[in-house]
Amino acid sequence: MKNLLLCLVCFLGIFSLKGQTLELIANPPDHTIFGRGYFGSPIEYNNKLYVGYSDNTISFDLYEYDGNSLALANNLPNSSYVGSPYEYNGNLYLQYQNSSKNYLLYKYDGTNATLIDNPANHNNPQRGYLGYPFEYNNKLYLRYQDNNNVYQMYVFDGNNLTLIPNPINHNNSTRGYMGFPYIYNNKLHLSYINNDGIFQLYEYDDNNFTVLPNLANHDLFNTGYVGAPIVYNNKLYLNYYNEYKIYQLYEYDGSNLTLIPNPANHDGQDRGYYGYPYVYDGKLYLQYRNNDGVYQMYRLTTNTSINEMTIQNINIYPNPNNGTFKVAADMEANSIVQLQLYSVLGELVYSEAAATVGNKLDAEISVQNIASGIYILQLIANNKTYCKRLVVE
Repeated sequence: MKNLLLCLVCFLGIFSLKGQTLELIANPPDHTIFGRGYFGSPIEYNNKLYVGYSDNTISFDLYEYDGNSLALANNLPNSSYVGSPYEYNGNLYLQYQNSSKNYLLYKYDGTNATLIDNPANHNNPQRGYLGYPFEYNNKLYLRYQDNNNVYQMYVFDGNNLTLIPNPINHNNSTRGYMGFPYIYNNKLHLSYINNDGIFQLYEYDDNNFTVLPNLANHDLFNTGYVGAPIVYNNKLYLNYYNEYKIYQLYEYDGSNLTLIPNPANHDGQDRGYYGYPYVYDGKLYLQYRNNDGVYQMYRLTTNTSINEMTIQNINIYPNPNNGTFKVAADMEANSIVQLQLYSVLGELVYSEAAATVGNKLDAEISVQNIASGIYILQLIANNKTYCKRLVVE
C-alpha cells in the first residue's frame, strides 16, 4: 500500500523532499514533445504570474498563472512571444516577433496588447526591439537594432520613443549599445562596443555620456567591459576581459577602478571571473572558472591593508588649461605611476610613466594640438586606477 501511494504521488507530479513539496505545474495541452514547454521569462503582474511556453508547433506564447491554473493570455495573431517582460507605469511591456521575423515592443494592460511602433529603419527580419528594458528617472530605456545592424538605445516615456544617439565611433555594423544597464551614484552605467571592437563602460546622466576609459591590456579588439554589474558596499563591481583573454573582476568607487586579482589557477585563456554576482547575507558571491575548466563559487571578503599603496591629494593645475598642466599627488616613496589622458570618447591622447620624488608626485604634461573639451586623466599604480577630469580650452 505504501508503494502504491508513492507511485500515485509521483504520477500526479508531487514530490516530497525532506519535508518540502515540489509540485508539477502541468504543461498546457499540446506542449508535450521534446524541446517544448515552459521556457521561463516569469514576471508578476496584476496578482498573476506571466510566463512563456512553447507548443508542439514551435509557437511561443504568453500564459498567465493565478496560483491554480494556466490560461493563455491575449496573444497576438501571427506573432511569437520572445520575453523581456517589464512592468512600467502600470503596464506590462513585452517582446514579440512577427511573421516577418521583425522584433516588436508591445504594451499589455492585462487584457489588450498595443504595439509600440518600431522606429524608422528597424523593420528588416531579425531587427527591431531587442530587450534590455530598464527604468531610470521614470523613463524606460530599451535596446534596438536597426537595418544597418547598429545597436542603439532608445528611451520611452510612456508615449514616445526617443533615440539616444550612440557616442562617436560607435555606428558601424554590430557596434553600439550592448546593454548591461545598472544605476550607480544616480547615473546609468552601460556597455557599448566601438567601431574598433572594444567594449567600454559609459556613464549616462539623462543628458550626457562620459566614458570610463579601459585600463591597460583592455584596449584591443574584443576586450574591455563585458557586464555583470552589481553594487556592493557602495561600490560597483564589473567584469572585464583583457588582451590575454582572461576575465577579471574590477571594483569601481565612482572615480577609480581597482583590480580584484583572480585566485591562483585562474589565469588561462577564457578563465577567471565569469559573473553571476549576488549579495547574500551581506557578502558578495561570484562565479569563477579555473584553468581546469571547473566552475566554482567564491565569496568576496574585503580586506583593507594599512600598507596598501594609495594616491592621495591629486591636484591638476591649471584647470582649465591649454593642454599644458601639472599633476601633483601624495603617494608611497620611490613609486612609478602611469599617467594616461583620454578624451570623453575613450581615445588615448597621452601616456607616460612618472616617478615620485620622496613621497610626492610632481609631473608636467604637455599635449600639442589638443582639441578643446573635457578629458580624463588616469593615474595607475599597484593595480589601482585613479581618475580626474580636466578641461582644455
